[in-house]
Amino acid sequence: MNLRCPSCMGAMRWANGADTVSCAGGHHFGVEDEVLRLLTPQRRAQLDAFGADVRRYRDAEGLSAQTLDFERLPASAIADPQWRERADDLAFVRRVARGIQRARAAGSDAATAAQRTTLTGLDIGAFNGWLSHNLLCDGVDITAVDLFDDDDFGLGARRHFHRRWRAVQADVCTPELFAGDFDLVVMNHGVHFLPDPTALLARWQHRVAPGGAMVVLGLRIYRDGRARRDEVDAIARRGSASGATLFPLAGPGLLDVDDARTLRRLGFALRPTAARWKGNLRAILQLSPMLRSTAPVHLRAVYRRPG
Repeated sequence: MNLRCPSCMGAMRWANGADTVSCAGGHHFGVEDEVLRLLTPQRRAQLDAFGADVRRYRDAEGLSAQTLDFERLPASAIADPQWRERADDLAFVRRVARGIQRARAAGSDAATAAQRTTLTGLDIGAFNGWLSHNLLCDGVDITAVDLFDDDDFGLGARRHFHRRWRAVQADVCTPELFAGDFDLVVMNHGVHFLPDPTALLARWQHRVAPGGAMVVLGLRIYRDGRARRDEVDAIARRGSASGATLFPLAGPGLLDVDDARTLRRLGFALRPTAARWKGNLRAILQLSPMLRSTAPVHLRAVYRRPG
């Protein structure tokens, strides 16, 4: 995998099995518990502190007590609306991947068809690995990328799975760290918590290979975001009460209709999330000018690069 150094942006190559990656400038990055830590010392210290804050918050909210059958996610937790949405996400991503494979296979001879239909992929914001695991089982050469290495909610959760995939702890706000391109790039929920979300997505588009696609999951578009801002502020206050700073990346916490227009200008097609049809219906019913429309529309975005 071709990478760039987070300290000097020098070129690096991570070979299979290597336990250290180095640049010509003398910066070294180690592989710990099968995860490449592609972080400057300062950034790693910040993320370690943030990870400790999140764990304290989850403990205080009782969220750490949940037990999951990781190998069968998202199907094993389908009763939970969030995991029901992720099951729908998985079906959507698989449809996009199959479309890329069909296009790549068209016109190929038998000798090259298999090679041309083996996709490379990035799972950005990979969380506990639910999507990376399923794409790996589908034959995608997948790399999971996340800011966090938590053993249950971050890259460390790979310990719950029998199969392994490539994992990089890196700043998801710096797409330029990944020097190559990929057939399938997935922003796996949470882009609204990152700084300047639409501009960041535009930069991640440059990592999409010709003929490939980028999928953004978990979009919530608000016409009136005041209630959502109040909700985010309330979460931040609960975090502060348990000694946690939960939103250090200074993202807006929501997207609005102007952001949706920007995504369309960038070439993204916006698609409703079928598993959230009730929420989408609620948002549509609130579109009357006489009502304050506080319900978001639940969407996914897909960008296909010509190739």
